[in-house]
Amino acid sequence: AQPTVPAVTGVSTSTPIDQSCPDASAQAAADAITALDVTALHLTEWYPQVREGVCGVHVGAWFDTQELRDALDRVRAAGHDVQVQYVFNPVPPSDDLDLNWFVLDLPGFTSQPDRKEVCCPPLPAPGPATTIAWGDVNGLDQGVLMLTATPMVEGEPQLDYSWAAMTDERAGQLISEVVPGSGLPYVLPSQSMRFLGTGLAGISILQARQVIVRNSAIRNFPGEGIRLNNTGSATRLVVENVQFHNNLYGIRSFSAVGSKTAVNNSLFVGNATAAISVNGAFNGLQLNGNTIYYSTKGVELQGGAVGQSFGNNAIGTVSSDPLTITPLG
Repeated sequence: AQPTVPAVTGVSTSTPIDQSCPDASAQAAADAITALDVTALHLTEWYPQVREGVCGVHVGAWFDTQELRDALDRVRAAGHDVQVQYVFNPVPPSDDLDLNWFVLDLPGFTSQPDRKEVCCPPLPAPGPATTIAWGDVNGLDQGVLMLTATPMVEGEPQLDYSWAAMTDERAGQLISEVVPGSGLPYVLPSQSMRFLGTGLAGISILQARQVIVRNSAIRNFPGEGIRLNNTGSATRLVVENVQFHNNLYGIRSFSAVGSKTAVNNSLFVGNATAAISVNGAFNGLQLNGNTIYYSTKGVELQGGAVGQSFGNNAIGTVSSDPLTITPLG
């Protein structure tokens, strides 16, 4: 039977970059992988790393193929160290398999030559989610629309829309105008909106009981730095000492089955729509010792979501929804 390919959770940025490796050098290695056709090569994740003192990149892939080997050899030839790990490891052919074959001589039946077929050609693995964002021509405080397209193993991608600083009626009208386009996955022709950018989501959490992100920098994503939209069971997300720069959202949680997000000692700067957004009565937020600057909204709580703070967070030059203050101790 063919192997079941699980959902891809997106590009991982949770591995910290070693201080002995310059950030620009490590990012150059990751950019070299991003420039490849990651969907055709069946990549699941990639992130900068330091291995034996050498700046490079870790790559995860579904299958070991000649096309992937050739592509990674070109990255290595450009001077980048590459380490690869496969989800499905290849199994070499073995003559011992002949021991499981028997020849039967039955009256009235004519034997045919043995025929062996390779089982299970690789399924095209789903690639990471792509985020497309548009903003109002008069400023992001007048409206932002975001589309996240998540490839499926079979059929069309799953499309998830979200919006901020606009009415549901306007969002619905704009969504009805979005069409597939040349060069980009989707195009919004409305004259009232401008294209902000497209790219991979930072960390996309689809299904997990607990996720911990520490000592990382997540920046320049057109969508969320961390996107929590888990299915199946509730997820606990812990973020500690992480810098979020220049994303549309720093952290965005809108799970339908419940999630709890705890953010400690982290910095949010220039995340356009909101530094942290939590939507839904089943979703909660706890803040401790964080600093938030230069976002349209610092903390956004929607749909009955509840946010708690220890009262030691610095939220400057931005508006924020009310938080429940819990004393330390």
